[in-house]
Amino acid sequence: VNYNYKQLKAFHQKYPNQPLLGTEEVAAMTTRGFEAFEARQVGQLVARALFNRDNADELRKIRNTVTEMLEAHPLYPGLSY
Repeated sequence: VNYNYKQLKAFHQKYPNQPLLGTEEVAAMTTRGFEAFEARQVGQLVARALFNRDNADELRKIRNTVTEMLEAHPLYPGLSY
């Protein structure tokens, strides 16, 4: 898929159980102000999601953690969206 994001939906339809991992997440994390320990935590969350991809309860916990991290580091702090 690489940088052709328009193909993501078709890829997921063709391979519904295949996880995708982007490689530009570091830029997004630094833009949000993540510290090094939080970047490590993101890596751990990705690994947990991959190893538990069939465990809905674990994926819910991971999703909640990610939501908390994103709320702690809003992309544009003064902007309501």
